[in-house]
Amino acid sequence: ARGLGKKAVIINEEPYLNIRPIYDKFIELSEYKEDIISLERAKAKVKREDTLIIVDVHARNHVLSNDIISMFDKVVIIDHHRRTPDQITGAVLSFIETYASSTSELVTELIQYIFDKPEMSVLEAEALFAGIRVDTKSFNFKTGVRTFEAASFLKRQGARTQEVREMFAQDLDSYNRRAEII
Repeated sequence: ARGLGKKAVIINEEPYLNIRPIYDKFIELSEYKEDIISLERAKAKVKREDTLIIVDVHARNHVLSNDIISMFDKVVIIDHHRRTPDQITGAVLSFIETYASSTSELVTELIQYIFDKPEMSVLEAEALFAGIRVDTKSFNFKTGVRTFEAASFLKRQGARTQEVREMFAQDLDSYNRRAEII
């Protein structure tokens, strides 16, 4: 959105543990700190003519809030999960591609198609790379040529694979606790 000259915010409540490492890195940066907002703050800022982009989900019972969806005239959905009967209806664009390994792969492809010379920060590239890595279980599940093309593009944009791996590495205590449970 920023690359198209549009103001964008991310609506997010307290992040789930699995995205905490990347979330903390974004929240440290002044350019993102004010742009990651709560649901309540978003409800106060929304204008009907704004566009809501929902990523990695298309089922009503999985979104953060159904109320906020009804506050927008234009809704866009980008997802890679199989279609569900409970899907959000009335979207101006519903880009649901089950062949994709992840929504991050789809977003990466969109960036490449929209911009002649895409520019993104290293952290943005790493966030997309992390999304692909997590959904493919470190490139071992549901990967294809397009997955590796997206990852290659993100590497060219500065994504540091070692940094991403370390972000999501388990500490020894967590590993041992998991092993005990299993």
